[in-house]
Amino acid sequence: MEEIFYILFAVAAGLYVLVGPGLGIAAFFRGGEGTNAQLAALRKRIDDLTAELVALRRQVAGETGGDAAPPQEAEPETPVPPQPSAAAEPSALWPTKPSPPEPSQPETAPPEEAREAVPPAESPAGPVDPWLDAPEAKPGRSIEQWLTSRGLIWLGGITLALAGLFLAKYTYERGWLALGPGARVTSGFLFGVALAGAGEWLRRRPLQRAIAAIGPNYLPPALTAAGLFSAFGSVYAAYGLYGLLSPLVAFGLLALVAFAAFGLAVIQGPFIAVLALLGGFVTPLLVTSPDPSAWGLFAYLWVLTATALALVRHLACWWLAWGALAGALLWPLFWFTAVWSAGDAAALGTYVLLLAAAFLALRYRAETAGESAKTISVPDQIAWAGALGAALLGFVLLRMDGYGPVSLTAVFLLVCLYLAAGLRDQVFEGLAVVGAVLVTAFMALWHLPGIVDWPERVHSYQGGESYGTDLGPVVPPALTAFVLVALVFGALFAVVGFFALARARRSEIWAGTSAAVPVLLLAIAYWRITGLGIDLAWSAAAAGVAALGLLAAAQLRRRPARPAEDNNLLIGIYALGSVAALSLAMAMVLEQAWLTVALSLQLPAIAWISARLKLTALRPVALIVAAVVLIRLVVNYNVLSYPLGGLPGFNWVLYGYGLPMLAFWWSARSFRKAADDRLVLVLETGTLVLFWLLVTFQIRSLVVGDLANPSYELAEQSLQTVAWLGMAYGWLRAYRRSGRAVLLWGWRLLAGLAALHSPLFQVLLFNPLWTSAAVGDWPLVNLLALAYLVPAGFALAFAWELRAEGHRRSAQAAAVYALFLVFFYLSLEVRRAFHGPLLDVGVTSDGELLTYSLVWLAYAWVLLGLGLKTGLPSLRYASLAVLTLATAKVLLFDWGTLAGLPRFTSFAALGFSLVGIPFLYQKLVFPPAAPEEAPEEPSGEPGGEASADRVS
Repeated sequence: MEEIFYILFAVAAGLYVLVGPGLGIAAFFRGGEGTNAQLAALRKRIDDLTAELVALRRQVAGETGGDAAPPQEAEPETPVPPQPSAAAEPSALWPTKPSPPEPSQPETAPPEEAREAVPPAESPAGPVDPWLDAPEAKPGRSIEQWLTSRGLIWLGGITLALAGLFLAKYTYERGWLALGPGARVTSGFLFGVALAGAGEWLRRRPLQRAIAAIGPNYLPPALTAAGLFSAFGSVYAAYGLYGLLSPLVAFGLLALVAFAAFGLAVIQGPFIAVLALLGGFVTPLLVTSPDPSAWGLFAYLWVLTATALALVRHLACWWLAWGALAGALLWPLFWFTAVWSAGDAAALGTYVLLLAAAFLALRYRAETAGESAKTISVPDQIAWAGALGAALLGFVLLRMDGYGPVSLTAVFLLVCLYLAAGLRDQVFEGLAVVGAVLVTAFMALWHLPGIVDWPERVHSYQGGESYGTDLGPVVPPALTAFVLVALVFGALFAVVGFFALARARRSEIWAGTSAAVPVLLLAIAYWRITGLGIDLAWSAAAAGVAALGLLAAAQLRRRPARPAEDNNLLIGIYALGSVAALSLAMAMVLEQAWLTVALSLQLPAIAWISARLKLTALRPVALIVAAVVLIRLVVNYNVLSYPLGGLPGFNWVLYGYGLPMLAFWWSARSFRKAADDRLVLVLETGTLVLFWLLVTFQIRSLVVGDLANPSYELAEQSLQTVAWLGMAYGWLRAYRRSGRAVLLWGWRLLAGLAALHSPLFQVLLFNPLWTSAAVGDWPLVNLLALAYLVPAGFALAFAWELRAEGHRRSAQAAAVYALFLVFFYLSLEVRRAFHGPLLDVGVTSDGELLTYSLVWLAYAWVLLGLGLKTGLPSLRYASLAVLTLATAKVLLFDWGTLAGLPRFTSFAALGFSLVGIPFLYQKLVFPPAAPEEAPEEPSGEPGGEASADRVS
């Protein structure tokens, strides 16, 4: 019996809500006899005051040039007798005041601003009529107004609902009402209808109309909403609780209530529309069917959405459209996940198409003089959101339907709708791009049948029987539909985009889709069918697409569709599309590395087109292409697995990095003539990076033969270091001539990399003293010279350049490192002379130890000589450092290890060095100071001989 209690509660609460306000309203209208006539008189006074105020403002504006200041003090109104009415006594609720002056004397009537400025103490004596004197109500102006106009109404509704709950509970406990289920739901439904009618009746009353003219009036919509809710709940109770209605009848009645709410919302405001929208979208969830019909459901949902959008446009309550969009999109997604079957494609496709049309038809823009043509209003935003949502549903429909003919037809019509909308209205021109993205997305993700051996195109099978020859057809029969759809959509965008140029406002959008979509679809089809393999037939197709793009560009040049500057942009776009198609054609007949090469070759073409037609808009396109090429060649680790071929030095690295490097270099020079911007910086940086990778990979291919080989020996390390230092030195010299910042940072980074690479790998990790690396049989000219002597020469060259530029500390560091490498080389060369190419084997003899001492001392003498010759103190310091090291070796090591003649020779050489080097210092570096010159003799004797002695 619990459900009886809730039904009774609903009925009792509704009666209480209906009766209570009704009694109050009736008491108000019966408060004074003849009140209706007085209300009519009051409305006439309001109209007269409004006309008088408008005339006065126009008069004041005309006298002061439209900038009249309000008067400082309002004149008191002249009391006049009240107008005659059917009843002599005034209303008990609305006290009257003397009438204002007649409209024929506007000069005596103060403006509204002046009346508001008068404080209450200075206002005319007598009662104040809030209907006439109160200013226009504004939302949020005061707590009092909010309470009396909105807050108390809803609080009263809640209170009445609680009172009805207590009354229903009491009547149920006493058994006063013993109605059956049919009578309960019928009474609840009728009560809801009566309550909704009462709300509409109350809205038509003069007082409620007057309140609505001043500000929002929530009392009639509250009663109507309560009635609609009661009727909706009663119908659902009849179906869901008692089983009195079939699903179809219940669905129809619930839908009827929802659409009735839409009708009432037209005259009572958007609050009722919110309830109608919620009830309409919830109805299919409340009424379930064992065999749901997609046609019935989505026909109902589309009518519901279209009705809501029509109401939104009528009431200009655009926020309500977002709710309609949410419900219209969520229902198909729910259907896809829970109820979908193969036969629902037609219903869903029709729904998606009509849904997009409904939202596009919502667009409404007021024709105002100050509105910009590029302004996107809220209705435009809603229409765009609906179009995007429909595109998403179309994509999901294709995936769920397995790219069946019905779903493909629906998406084709949807794309045509987008193109037509873009041609009709400038605001929707971007929908051409939306359609292009939709087409390329579903083509790239098409569920293609698994043809395992199709990339080789040899002996493909279908149904157990071979078709075609060993090479097979260009397109396998199982993929015919895929290729046909690509052709249809490519032709659609190409033709519509080209012919739209004559009337489109943003012609670059149409030219871009017309030129890009065919190339993208061709690339996707080639990728999905051949797996990016070599195919002459597909290459010929790409060349055909390129020819069509050039034909379109030539047509625009002969018959310009726009002014010269805009027409050049369109020609450039089509020329760029042709270049992309030609690059794709090259990639189709060459190996995978040529795909990146083809992309890089677009850069010179874009640069040429941009310079020839003076199109700065192509620079961002070139920047994107350059970024893609750099990512594929620098970050892509798959390039290490590409086969190098059998001919050393002539492999894919040569053209895979060499051609992009040349393309970057030429494009940078071309683009720099117009502007030296970020694009030029990226291109110049890419040139240096690609050149570095070209040299590095070529050295690796020559030494190892495989880029992915993990071995890294001393020979390759030495070649890499020398190559990097050579490139860095060349960039340094180029920077000193050109002043390009990219060269400055390029040589610094590469030289720093080499400075880390050489000591870490060649000196520490892979030193031939402990790695068993063969250094060669030839003296002086061997691997040791390549690993240590040549880098030392580059270090000295860098020291010289840095010293010339004033970087003394950097120059000193480079010189010290160079001298250390020479010392290391000489020591290892001595080791090679006694042990052969393998330095880590054999016993160190006395002769070898003596040779170390002699070579180090000789090195010290050479450094001293160079220091004296050049005047560089650093060389003399290095000489002393080497002499100190040799002295420590002789005194600490040779003394106890050597014997006989070797020990004598070692000590004798050291002794002569320790004596000879200081002698040279005294003679040439720090000579003794000359004595002071004596004063000249008065006898005048010549002092030439004495002067010569002093100088010597």
